[in-house]
Amino acid sequence: MPKKRIFLMGILALIIILLWLGTTAHPRVWPVRNVLLYRVMMWWQSTPTAETATGALAGLVTDDDRQPVADAWVLVSRWDGQTYRARSNADGTFRIEGVPAAAIARQPPRPALKTR
Repeated sequence: MPKKRIFLMGILALIIILLWLGTTAHPRVWPVRNVLLYRVMMWWQSTPTAETATGALAGLVTDDDRQPVADAWVLVSRWDGQTYRARSNADGTFRIEGVPAAAIARQPPRPALKTR
């Protein structure tokens, strides 16, 4: 019985420490928390799943008047910073190969820089 009690106390202490690390605003904890989150995310992403399959992303780039935009860069990025990109053709279409088949979160379009 004492071993079980020690084990449960250890688990409780670990939970309390993790909760404190996750919620504290103490500046000395931020680097530790960031490293731990990074390590967990790297481990989670390296675990083989069905999401490791790749596919293609295709679409059409248009301007405000719904006219095709040629030579526009289309960029897809993962949480870890890996990017996939393509340039639109003369008819505004693009295709990016090798994009992970995981769910893609669409971001609202950003206004392009005006060229002179």
